Amino acid sequence: MRYRYFILILVIAALVGLPVAAGAQSAEEWNIMGDDQYDAGDYKTAIEYYTKAIELAPKESKFYSDRGAAYNELGEYDKALVDLNKAIELDPNNEVPYNNRGYSYYMLGDVKRARIDFKKACDMGLEPACENYEAIK
Repeated sequence: MRYRYFILILVIAALVGLPVAAGAQSAEEWNIMGDDQYDAGDYKTAIEYYTKAIELAPKESKFYSDRGAAYNELGEYDKALVDLNKAIELDPNNEVPYNNRGYSYYMLGDVKRARIDFKKACDMGLEPACENYEAIK
């Protein structure tokens, strides 16, 4: 009898678009699902998936960076800054969170900090950061 309910739950989950066997997802799988939602423009769901990835692997810089980027897309710059600061703390050699944090600062009106982060990302080789840095001179 329990088996039937389990199958029914899986079928319902699949029909409403929930990840089947969600408890079995790895942190990387949650992050990939978050990336898919981000690319589709569903930033709220992307944040939920990135949060699941972070819960499973709280020392992975990329997950914080990705969630920070999604918060930026929603205009939640303060939340983005928290995640991007954590991403940089965990991996100061990754240029992407510097660029995204620069965007957060810029949108919050802190041009000085934005320039510093864009310059840092540019110096690390991220070409779009160089363009951002030049654009706000």
